Amino acid sequence: MALNPFFLNGTKSEQGLVQSLINEQLRMYGVECYYLPRKYVTTNTVIKEVIESKFDSAYPLEAYLDSYEGFGGQGTLLSRFGIEDKDDCTLIISRERYENYISPLMVSKIRMIAL
Repeated sequence: MALNPFFLNGTKSEQGLVQSLINEQLRMYGVECYYLPRKYVTTNTVIKEVIESKFDSAYPLEAYLDSYEGFGGQGTLLSRFGIEDKDDCTLIISRERYENYISPLMVSKIRMIAL
């Protein structure tokens, strides 16, 4: 039995409401980022190593910066091979926004290339 009689916990309309609220929060408190799909230009066939990549399209998408107190990670290190920057940050995007906005654009672009 549900604690709150006004919510049925898991119906399709409630899931849509929660997803809409998540998307709205990402637009309000998030930052504008660009999703850059990676295309493999050259790969080594023996060990499947990517030798050359190409990023020729960019799609704007809102994301929430999860690590807001600065970048996480190990920081900048000085090694015998030079300076290594090992900072990272975590961005949260909406799966529904990705599936409904980014995926169709990538599929249509692949179809245009194949024709």
